[in-house]
Amino acid sequence: MGDSYENPILFGNFPDPSILRDGEHYYLVNGGTAWRSMLMWHSRDLVHWTPLYYVLEGYCGNVWAPELVKHGDTYYIYNYGPGDYGPGTNWVVTTKDIHSGPWSEPIPIEGLKGIDPGHVVGEDGRRYVFMSKNMVYPLTDDGLAVAGEGRKVCDDWPIPEDWDIEGVCTESPKLFWRDGWCYLTVAQGGTFGPPTSHCVISYRSQSIFGPWEASPYNPISHTWSREEKWWSKGHATLVDTPAGDWYMIYHGILNGARHLGRMTLMEPLEWTMDGWFKVPDSVLTGEPIPLPVLPSHSTERLLLSDTFDTGRLGLQWNAPTPGINQRLSFEKVGLLLKAQGTSLHDSEPLLCLNQHDAQMVTTELTVEEGSGGGLTFYYSANYSCGIALHDGSLKVFNMGKGWLQNKVNLVPYEDRRIFLQLRNDHGIVSPWYSSDGREWRKINLCFDITGWHPNNINEGTGWVRPGIFAFGTGNVLFGQFRYEQFECIGD
Repeated sequence: MGDSYENPILFGNFPDPSILRDGEHYYLVNGGTAWRSMLMWHSRDLVHWTPLYYVLEGYCGNVWAPELVKHGDTYYIYNYGPGDYGPGTNWVVTTKDIHSGPWSEPIPIEGLKGIDPGHVVGEDGRRYVFMSKNMVYPLTDDGLAVAGEGRKVCDDWPIPEDWDIEGVCTESPKLFWRDGWCYLTVAQGGTFGPPTSHCVISYRSQSIFGPWEASPYNPISHTWSREEKWWSKGHATLVDTPAGDWYMIYHGILNGARHLGRMTLMEPLEWTMDGWFKVPDSVLTGEPIPLPVLPSHSTERLLLSDTFDTGRLGLQWNAPTPGINQRLSFEKVGLLLKAQGTSLHDSEPLLCLNQHDAQMVTTELTVEEGSGGGLTFYYSANYSCGIALHDGSLKVFNMGKGWLQNKVNLVPYEDRRIFLQLRNDHGIVSPWYSSDGREWRKINLCFDITGWHPNNINEGTGWVRPGIFAFGTGNVLFGQFRYEQFECIGD
């Protein structure tokens, strides 16, 4: 990388980034939907990030556009999660120790209309939250409740008619003060839809109630053509360094890889003489992006392979619901997963974060009588594929388009111990098996998973991840799980 860096700074489905500088430390959380929510990241240089912990364990709900802020000696994360905590779908969690936690249980904030709360202290010293559609609400002094009615304070930025977008979708307000001006940054155009849908829009005002002036450099960031590397760029949070440099953290979709989700990107910003920020022309023309001028930073990488010998789940693991936590236990020789369901589609797998657009996952497993276990690439219960050993044979599953293809008794295999492998070549997945983990045989029933994304599937904002699963009765012992970047055709 030398003196420059390449996007993304977080590969995989890490959408809706919200970043906070706390002295010389940077903390970042993302949106998502899972049993373990909001992985807290830490950095000293904005490029290399270390995962610390999940803000919410056992939450199992939607996290849309979190807002990570510090007020006084307390850290807050404001969030919208549809229907997860009764009628008040906007909520907040707090902590005094951002580096280690723990965070409070979610506190519903009744009376907020809209999504994506963004916190700001007004010119009057009071606390407020901005919501989608540029609505603003006063907060109580502790920041945990609404203190009055909301009102609209800013019009939508007029998106040109010749743009191909998903909708106006004014959301994700982020605010900060600089030199007597309050800057409001919002997302418009829609997260998914066409590659050119999303964008970053900025305003400024000397009062949070306006009048708000639109930046002459709007859109600050936007995908202009489907030929670009990053699609649907938008949803930005700004952050400064102790030296006064500024950066924009936002998300985008890798060209042709919607199934991998929205990734976290970063670009430097520069300030004009008349007090506006913009992306430098050198970045817009594709020149290498210089590294931030910050102290060198060693990071503890997020390990994806697992030998299951620590007695607890690593940060790479997650699941659709908390139920998985009641089905697993750690043995001296691996992870024991209690079987559930009749096949892959109703077994609820344990899923691993995805860090590459091509990877190979391998597991060694032993099945009890009546149980089946295997590997999967999983978007949802209705869209998943995999290979498993069950009742003396290998089975291949392909769940998609509302139907289940279950290849029973495909390959006889009498031993209860086996090595299984899935190779993902940029969205084309092939199943493999071995008796010793050295000599591999392919089952030539392969899957195309590139269409498993929200533009095609009306099941929320999902993404494809590898994982392990167990079905039937009894248990499956997983002795190891190995994740490797796959050097394959097209690399």
